[in-house]
Amino acid sequence: MYVTDLPESFNAWNIQDLYRQRADVENVFDELKNQWGFSGFCAKARATTELAARLTLLVYKPVGALRALHRAAETHPKPRRGGDGSY
Repeated sequence: MYVTDLPESFNAWNIQDLYRQRADVENVFDELKNQWGFSGFCAKARATTELAARLTLLVYKPVGALRALHRAAETHPKPRRGGDGSY
């Protein structure tokens, strides 16, 4: 059972999807805080803190994509060549 103030046009499946998306976003923030060391970062100047946050977020996506490619390459090994140079 879900208790919500969303319009009646939202059914249980829509609400479930919204909660799943929210959990995905919370996982990103958790990773930024715990694995990227961004928990509690605060410089004297607000602009410095904001710039650091924006740069971290800018780098986060490409690094995540590279990690995914690396994991995919590890799970799908390259074919080995035979002694005569054939596959």
